[in-house]
Amino acid sequence: MKIGEILLRRQVISQSQLKEAINIQTSMKMGEILLRRQVISQSQLKEAIDIQTSMHLKLGELLMFQGWIQPENLEEALKEQYWRQNGYWIID
Repeated sequence: MKIGEILLRRQVISQSQLKEAINIQTSMKMGEILLRRQVISQSQLKEAIDIQTSMHLKLGELLMFQGWIQPENLEEALKEQYWRQNGYWIID
């Protein structure tokens, strides 16, 4: 039995709270992951997004190009994003 089902059965959370938590878990964007991991700052993310619109690069590529993240930072963030999107991410 999944943790969400257990929490629902025990009436610890509501169905809408579970849906919201699953949505947050599975839809985290690259910038949010890097911010949460404290790899980049909010101002770096904002600047990268502004630059990204004209350069047509993926955010991770742009952040590496700017020298704000290392390849291993991007690799770990991509793994986390994949795990989240496929329902494997449990602990946050």
